[in-house]
Amino acid sequence: MGELKLDRAFLAGLLGSDGERECELVRSTIELGHAMGLRIVAEGIEDRATLDLLSRLGCDVAQGYFISRPKPATELVFRPHFSRARLPAALDRGGEPGDDPGYPGLERRGLAR
Repeated sequence: MGELKLDRAFLAGLLGSDGERECELVRSTIELGHAMGLRIVAEGIEDRATLDLLSRLGCDVAQGYFISRPKPATELVFRPHFSRARLPAALDRGGEPGDDPGYPGLERRGLAR
């Protein structure tokens, strides 16, 4: 076991009215996972604001429709790992994460270190 997955149910309220409490739960889960030597994978990312917040909280990998819609294995594009610092620059060029060849990620999952 090398990953800890954050289900979309934990992420749904991050930007809502109860966001502060939800954010603390996600932040502490990420810290606990890292302390155990695990890579943190957030699932169900559907917007840039959530992706940005998870990046600031230290999440390692993101999956979801905002990153890329589901694709057959034959259409997957494997990319080398890039630093998290490249993410905002890639998005600021106007593209979507799944469309930008410079977007960081492994298997188009984003935020890989």
